[in-house]
Amino acid sequence: YNSYLQTYIDRDLRDIFNISKISVFHTFLQLCAARTGQILNYADLARDANISVNAAQQWIAILENSMQIYILRPYYKNISKRLIKAPKIYFLDTGLAAFLTKWKTPQALSSGAMAGAFFETFVVSEIIKSYLFRGQEPPLYYFRDKEGREVDLLIERNNKLYPVEIK
Repeated sequence: YNSYLQTYIDRDLRDIFNISKISVFHTFLQLCAARTGQILNYADLARDANISVNAAQQWIAILENSMQIYILRPYYKNISKRLIKAPKIYFLDTGLAAFLTKWKTPQALSSGAMAGAFFETFVVSEIIKSYLFRGQEPPLYYFRDKEGREVDLLIERNNKLYPVEIK
């Protein structure tokens, strides 16, 4: 993964998207990996990375467009609310996310604090990839109510929702 970061992230993304502060971008990438499977708060992420909220939004877009992460939108009947409410962030490569968060072995990760988030990330990313490999936009969402009750994944098919709880 270190070679991958050097060639793809450092060289390619820096050149294509004109990222000048590559060490800051590395920190940002690590912070994103530490948030996999969680609700994305741009202000908190920007503060922790010591960058502007605008830069955080741009860098998230770069990671999303380069297929490093997937932004899962919340489900609301009102489509405009889906665009406004906070999404969740998922790394599409759990191995890269584990490398970035310094989980050295599968055993350490499976018994560590992020075990649940990584398992959820793995399941969600495999479902996302199954749609993308068929050339389809994933019809996926998550649901969270005011009391914090959550459904990990909603799959929308033929105007019907299929809830998926990942444990």
